[in-house]
Amino acid sequence: MDYLGLADELKKALAAYTRGGGRGNTTLDIDQAVAIMMEKYEICRDMFHGFDYTRFFTGSATEKLQVLPEAQEYILAQEKGKERLGGHCDGSEEGLRTGHHPQESK
Repeated sequence: MDYLGLADELKKALAAYTRGGGRGNTTLDIDQAVAIMMEKYEICRDMFHGFDYTRFFTGSATEKLQVLPEAQEYILAQEKGKERLGGHCDGSEEGLRTGHHPQESK
């Protein structure tokens, strides 16, 4: 059982380590992590093209809460919207999990 949801990440890390012959960089550097996150962010942002979500940032608390189900419906109305958005959000988190700053390892 994978109670913490780490099995897939550990398998990927072990595979990367093995491919490198046990040498080399086992994680992405910060520039690669940021590039992954920015790519996924831009895709997610583009999925909301045409949807006015400015009330979420400028509105009252009630207005902000009203935007959330509207945004959800906007995504669900798109072909495979839920899967696409979820996949890209997971991808941006992967950038955070796999990235590290080269200075931190010294």
